[in-house]
Amino acid sequence: MSSIRYVAFGDLHYGHNKLITPEGRLVTTPVHEIKAFNAMVDFIRDYKPEKILLMGDMFDMRPVSRHELHLPKKQEGQRLKEMYERGDSEFVQGIEDFRDTAELHWFDGNHEAWAYQLADKVPGLDGMIDPYNYLELKHRGFKFHRQGDIYKIDKLAFAHGDTLGTSLQTAAKNAVMRYGSSIRVWHWHTWQAYTREVLETKAYQTGVCVPCLCNRAPSYTFTPLNSWVHGFNYGEVEANGTFQDQTVIIWKNRFSVNGKHYGK
Repeated sequence: MSSIRYVAFGDLHYGHNKLITPEGRLVTTPVHEIKAFNAMVDFIRDYKPEKILLMGDMFDMRPVSRHELHLPKKQEGQRLKEMYERGDSEFVQGIEDFRDTAELHWFDGNHEAWAYQLADKVPGLDGMIDPYNYLELKHRGFKFHRQGDIYKIDKLAFAHGDTLGTSLQTAAKNAVMRYGSSIRVWHWHTWQAYTREVLETKAYQTGVCVPCLCNRAPSYTFTPLNSWVHGFNYGEVEANGTFQDQTVIIWKNRFSVNGKHYGK
């Protein structure tokens, strides 16, 4: 094979906010943005990549959130089984459909890690409540990468990005400096790029924070404005290690690539 085409995306945060109003009414709103995801799947169908990378935080994991397990009112109506079954139907199966033509890679992010943290406290739950095992993704063709793993297609690296500290302003730079490689990271829900020249090789290394596919203004946030952006990354890595990639920005669930429009 002379080159490898790939599509990489993450931070769908599939799940639903479920709030009880003062009148006792249950209000449900999605944390994910399924229309943006579906538009990207249409692009994947046209692009025909050899690898598809699901880069972590694909599920919001609210039912086992370490932030909310001790807050019963915030957990009302949250069910792990319901989240997995609905998410399987709405997005996992859509990616599984490509298993005959593409390698599928599943990365755990910091949200999926909450399931393992709970299993550490209750060992009997080990292997039962994380999405990779619960949905039997290994048997469905998905290769597994743990939280914090780095995956490389030749000279281009990929990581979820949650281990790069807490500074959004320097996340892309931190990724390049830490791993010494051109790298694409998620976790930050925004688009950001950094480039450095490597004197020894007279080459460049680039870091890119790739946007999210989740609701840009979920009900649990406290400010109406943030830097969150919808998008994904795709590209082609040549046999000699050189690569070309693009980060697609999705606006109002629509985008265009090479003159073709996707989304409704």
